[in-house]
Amino acid sequence: MKIRAVSHGRLPFLTIAASDIGHDIMKKRNFCPMAAAVLTAAVILQPFSTSAGALGQIRSIAKSIISGEPKEVEELRQMEVAQSEEGHQEYYFKQLTEEEQRVYRELLKGIRAREKEFYLTISDDDSIDRSYHAVLKDHPEIFWVHNREKIYKTTYSDSDYCVFTPGYTYTDSEIDEIQTAMEQSFQEVRALIPEDAGDYEKVRIVYTYVIDHTQYQTGEDDQSIAGVFWKKSAVCAGYAGAVQYLLERLDIPCIYVDGSTKGSTEGHAWDIVKIGQEYYYVDATNGDQPDFLNACLKMRTLLYPEELLKELNRIEKEAGRERIIHWGPRTLDLDILLYDDIVLEEDDLCIPHVEMHKRSFVLEPLAEIAPYKRHPVYGKTVREMLEEIQAQL
Repeated sequence: MKIRAVSHGRLPFLTIAASDIGHDIMKKRNFCPMAAAVLTAAVILQPFSTSAGALGQIRSIAKSIISGEPKEVEELRQMEVAQSEEGHQEYYFKQLTEEEQRVYRELLKGIRAREKEFYLTISDDDSIDRSYHAVLKDHPEIFWVHNREKIYKTTYSDSDYCVFTPGYTYTDSEIDEIQTAMEQSFQEVRALIPEDAGDYEKVRIVYTYVIDHTQYQTGEDDQSIAGVFWKKSAVCAGYAGAVQYLLERLDIPCIYVDGSTKGSTEGHAWDIVKIGQEYYYVDATNGDQPDFLNACLKMRTLLYPEELLKELNRIEKEAGRERIIHWGPRTLDLDILLYDDIVLEEDDLCIPHVEMHKRSFVLEPLAEIAPYKRHPVYGKTVREMLEEIQAQL
């Protein structure tokens, strides 16, 4: 097909070879030659601005005619894609391609408006799936859309767009009721936070609140924050989403994470939060367990680190430990924190222990027997690392 802009005086027109457009339209939309000729004539008579964007207007209208895209899709393509949204980390949005980011915004807008169906400017199933689940992970507050698995429908029209039909879990009245419960919980959390509290203290309060107000239990609402705030019961996805929702409302960056963890027989969900310049794991699900006793032991051994780890695992097994949930309840948990000044990083063993400098429950008993032992990577003593954590409380 030949397209060219021709200027007659000050009025540019679009001329399209009638035979070519007739062929294309008949092939794409089964139009008759007469309809194609009428359509062509209408385009030729359409005036355009003589501004620098005239040729772009010409191409846009020509593309719309030839592709048969609805006006709504054309408008979506012209919209600017916001690169951030206040109050949300949107980590997963940043992992998408530019095209998928546009679809992400289209999905978020349609779901927030609770539309039964709406257009997307893409038709690739994998891209839609990535964008859809990125929205769910970044925005726990849109709990009414299905999130257990891929539960939606796309209607294609042999073009690079589609009609998207999400599945909604709740009625409008139920959504309003759940949102009221969410707001009430947030106000309760905010009332627990001292005026001079730092981010560490805020995270601790949110973590404790979710644990104290939620029972780990499977059910219809267990995968979203509706389970935590409305039914007061959920599984890991609900716990992690609730922590994310509350922390983001407190302006603390929080990322929802799901996947398989080492030593676990099933999938799991938890959070990563940013406090200062450091990132920390927060797992409210596995924090919802009985109290435990921490202790540290200083010893001499002729065993190499790998041999020592095997011996510790044997002792754990004899004590009845079962590795079902990563960081879950356990009868006995033995870790190697330090081994002289060795720095070791293997699949099954890291020395020094990768999280020891962030955990007060490790450093407190360790400081009682080795306060001046220096971390071989960070160069700080055990006491110095403990004081840094205590200063954040």
